[in-house]
Amino acid sequence: MTLIKCFLHKCDKIVAEQEDKNEFDFLKLLQLLVDQEFPNLPPGGGLSAKQPFIEQVFREVCPSRADSISNDEKC
Repeated sequence: MTLIKCFLHKCDKIVAEQEDKNEFDFLKLLQLLVDQEFPNLPPGGGLSAKQPFIEQVFREVCPSRADSISNDEKC
């Protein structure tokens, strides 16, 4: 599985599990992603390097919570 497909799969799974919870937002997604294992994640990049992509995925899979993304939230 490619890294992008892995991110999409894990984000979809997390959103499906968490979307009905009131406290679920973009920051919570990032916290839950940190606990996941990602094969082939480039060294030195980490999740912070993928944040723009993760934001895009979050907006697509959870549009009702897209307003929880702000520029000052960083991994």
